[in-house]
Amino acid sequence: MGVDIDGTKLLLVALLEGDTKTRRVLTGPGTGPELIEREVRSFLALLEAPPAALGAAIPGLVDEHGTITSCGTFPRLEGWRPATAIDGRSCPRAGGP
Repeated sequence: MGVDIDGTKLLLVALLEGDTKTRRVLTGPGTGPELIEREVRSFLALLEAPPAALGAAIPGLVDEHGTITSCGTFPRLEGWRPATAIDGRSCPRAGGP
């Protein structure tokens, strides 16, 4: 499963047995972790099985601990650790801390 966070949209994509499922959610300057976590949880609930891995693309800098340290596009994401927030959602992380 992929999570692409950018200045205009949050794109969620999952490939299950050749079937691609997607969800697109509008984002804006006030976008914060709450929206992303809610949408990821909701999308995961729609899948027939948990994904083998989950990776996220974030428009900012991420330190060696997986914490977003700088994100001009979404300042509310600074200090957020996506892996911690998404762990426990029935899917492992793909790479990274």
